[in-house]
Amino acid sequence: MLKIAFLFLVVIASALSQCLEPAGVKNFDRAKFSGSWRNHVVVGTSLVTDVIPPCVAFSFTGSTKYDVLLSYVRDGQVGTLSSVEVSSTGGSFIVSDDSGRLAKIVVLDTDYVNYASLYFCAVSNSSRSTVEVFTRSRVRDDHLIEKKLAEAQKIVPITSPRADVDQRNCIN
Repeated sequence: MLKIAFLFLVVIASALSQCLEPAGVKNFDRAKFSGSWRNHVVVGTSLVTDVIPPCVAFSFTGSTKYDVLLSYVRDGQVGTLSSVEVSSTGGSFIVSDDSGRLAKIVVLDTDYVNYASLYFCAVSNSSRSTVEVFTRSRVRDDHLIEKKLAEAQKIVPITSPRADVDQRNCIN
């Protein structure tokens, strides 16, 4: 069983070697980060589609280092991503969806209350990477979002394409 687990980790590492390795939030607090987050801007090539749907909300939960669940609502459909935390200080995760696609998520910065900037990298036919800014609110704070996006882009230099998401009329 240990050999199978080791082989699985080697396969994951190999598949995600095309991803950047930015540092995640130091002393990441899983309890404070838990809850709903709304995506307001995506820069880069989306992990899911080439067009970001207008209403995407993520919910982060997890009680242990190896039990993280990201659920999302997109166009009224609920999906889940299960995860393994890969950073000893937290804030960095390997996620897989129901079809076995792998992605790396790194929480670059967060105040846990208002905003979170994240780096996403998925490997399928080609590597897809994004820098994204989330808030807890449907209402967009342009000043905060632009400030946090600029800070995240200093860490992960992805600058295009850009998609802004209007969450105001979302029912999720």
